[in-house]
Amino acid sequence: MTSAPGALLDAAGQLFGYWPREHLAADWLLLPSALRGVRFFGPHPAVGERLTCTVWIRDVRDSAVTADLEVRAADGTVWARVEGWTDRRFSQDELMWAMLLRPARNAIAERAAGGWVLAREHWADTASRELVTRYHLDTDERAILAAKHPRAAREWLLGRIAVKDAVRHWLWDSGVTDVWGIEIGVSDEDSGRPVIDRLPARAGVPATPPRVALAHTALLAVAVVHPDGAVGIDIERVTPLPAGVRAGTEMETMALTDAERALLAELAGADAGLRALWLARFRAARQAAARADDTGQASWPQRFVVEGVTPGHLRVRTDDQEPSRARWVAHQSISALGEPLDDHGHPLGHPLGDRRSVAGSAAGRHSVDGPEVDHCSVDDTDVDRYVVAWTSPEVEQAARENEGAWR
Repeated sequence: MTSAPGALLDAAGQLFGYWPREHLAADWLLLPSALRGVRFFGPHPAVGERLTCTVWIRDVRDSAVTADLEVRAADGTVWARVEGWTDRRFSQDELMWAMLLRPARNAIAERAAGGWVLAREHWADTASRELVTRYHLDTDERAILAAKHPRAAREWLLGRIAVKDAVRHWLWDSGVTDVWGIEIGVSDEDSGRPVIDRLPARAGVPATPPRVALAHTALLAVAVVHPDGAVGIDIERVTPLPAGVRAGTEMETMALTDAERALLAELAGADAGLRALWLARFRAARQAAARADDTGQASWPQRFVVEGVTPGHLRVRTDDQEPSRARWVAHQSISALGEPLDDHGHPLGHPLGDRRSVAGSAAGRHSVDGPEVDHCSVDDTDVDRYVVAWTSPEVEQAARENEGAWR
């Protein structure tokens, strides 16, 4: 028992609040919303006195959990009974739970094997979104968010989370332990390219912010950082051709050069699904290369030409560049849930990448298993598929080591 007013009943409520984490599949975050009644049977316990609490869960619904509580003194006598304590349930999963328990050591954006990060919505209500927002955005950024149209606000928030969490992953890798999203300052150039303009001012944090690239759709945002090298990234939804539409559509003719259409035919033939996938890869690779060249979202896509492939990479250059200055871009297909997919939309059988949990090392982080993957056949029409393309000095080096295999 402490001296703070209300602390005793609050402690009992906290015990109730941990029950969903052990017994419910999701939405574990509880916040008090109603109380039917409290009865006291003795004087207030003295500071330092130890008491016990029993919680009876009476009702569990999608939106709320209701319980009765009993608090007893050390001699076993009942001090208080609480009836009808109702907590509202808020959207929650493993990743959100870890972030809320230790927000300076866990991230919303998940890191992929290629070093980029993916941010997606782990919340289904405005209250849960607000909890995430307060850990990532400062006062000025919250004002910007509030002034935006709801759809634009949704994309902008995911983009800010992706950028800030990409920087936090980079700082964690360098040995910095506690970094809050709100400590990372981000501004936008006229082209739309984000720039890191503030890092935490403490020991171990590099003096020079990293370079960063960002891309997003309505539901997903991706970002990549590097301390000093050029980086670029893009995400594109794979749009299947309508039924009955033959290969070599007007869209391909308008979007691709003659050489690119020949390469597309070599890679996908007349398979409409593969043509749609490779077209998304071409678009994503071009835009990733544009962002790496600092031409960003204002670039004209057809200025960039896909001229070759190796396994997992595309070779892209501008139409006025020498071949020796071409840029290599890696690519990965994912689902809307961030699962890596093969060319036919089937899960590859492992999570996106680094998912952080509170039960970890001295830094408070370690990788944990992702969700179980269903290995049943997945038709292209059953799942939203996306292509992420990114480039960095590490991607360039890996691709050039394989350059003899490109075509």
